[in-house]
Amino acid sequence: MSRQASGSATLAVAGTPAHDAHDALPIAAGAYGDRNAAIYDQIYPRVETGLLDQLESLAGKGPALELGVGTGRVALPLAQRGVPVVGVDASTAMLARLHERRRSEPVRTVLANFVDADLGGPYSLIYALVSTLNLLPDLGTFARCLSHARRFLKPDGALLIESYLSSEPSGHRQQSQVPIATRHGQAYYQVQALAIDLIDQDRFACAAGLVLHERWCNWAAAPWHADAPPFARHISIYRLGSTSER
Repeated sequence: MSRQASGSATLAVAGTPAHDAHDALPIAAGAYGDRNAAIYDQIYPRVETGLLDQLESLAGKGPALELGVGTGRVALPLAQRGVPVVGVDASTAMLARLHERRRSEPVRTVLANFVDADLGGPYSLIYALVSTLNLLPDLGTFARCLSHARRFLKPDGALLIESYLSSEPSGHRQQSQVPIATRHGQAYYQVQALAIDLIDQDRFACAAGLVLHERWCNWAAAPWHADAPPFARHISIYRLGSTSER
């Protein structure tokens, strides 16, 4: 799948050319961020209208946790609104960029793999944006990630996942790269994305003790339609099931 490098969130799972990933790029935690940190803010130069409003509404008084906080492009302005935010990332390069941008915003960062790290909390909102969870190596790790994150939610907390439909079968990995013109010459935004269909996502969430509360197609909270085409965005909000225990 292909998109222009214009700040569209779809770049997190897009690229040109694309081919089967296999072991072409390292998929260790932090590899994506270390590879792309220098151009990340050029790929995503703005925060979409409505995104901060929705996160602030879901977080309430907080705290909120961002999985894969990156350069802090969302965590920092969310903190400016008064929401206490913790950001976890496995990339030292990404967190270094965040620390360069951080001023008085109370964003605490954790260098760790969020699949199995102690995430602190509990949180009123845990969120993963622009297909962050599609950077995980396989469906089993994705399932473990949901189960692990659930443990750090408040009883009335929410887990939000933003991703995109894939044209590939669930569980398939695809490597993509997009050429980016920078002031230092041409660079490449490189990513390996794991296809996760909504059937699997909801199934793993249910196994983790999470219940789908809402699903949107954009940050204006427009309802999701099951007949959406490939590459369409979906934003899912899960809450603890009635029998879930922290």
